[in-house]
Amino acid sequence: IGFSTPAAGTFTNLTANDQLVVNAGASIIGDTINEVTLNVKGVSSQSANLFNVELSDGTDKLTVSSSGVTTLASLVATTADINGGSIDGTSIGANSPNTGAFTALSATTSVTLNGLIYPTADGSANHFLKTDGSGNLSFAEATGTGNIDGRTIGSSTPANGTFTTLTANDQLLVN
Repeated sequence: IGFSTPAAGTFTNLTANDQLVVNAGASIIGDTINEVTLNVKGVSSQSANLFNVELSDGTDKLTVSSSGVTTLASLVATTADINGGSIDGTSIGANSPNTGAFTALSATTSVTLNGLIYPTADGSANHFLKTDGSGNLSFAEATGTGNIDGRTIGSSTPANGTFTTLTANDQLLVN
């Protein structure tokens, strides 16, 4: 095989001194059950990228640097198992808790925070969160009666004024 005499065939070793050009649509296929391993080896002092996939205009799509950092132009993954590192400066991983300032938190089931299990849906207007004493939170309606300075109050008998004593039999709702 020479500069101007291309040839087809099976090769045990193929060495390209400058570039290896493969025709469009060509594939690299392994000789057993369609498996192939593509090893790219560099030298320890290498500063150029080890591997690069780019468009014909030179736009990088996949790069593996000499230090092993992999850069993708975009990634669509159906699943991901991330065991460490960071996302936008926030530490992640199976053995390290997430930290940082988050603007939103969502879950498809219940959320547990500091041992309290929050409801999966919002309560009605004027409901409040109550606990069962075992860490389960739920929404409840504020009801009950009491007295202020001996005057009975409740949901239908509000009282106004300055009071020195306030007693509630069950719950106290302050608006």
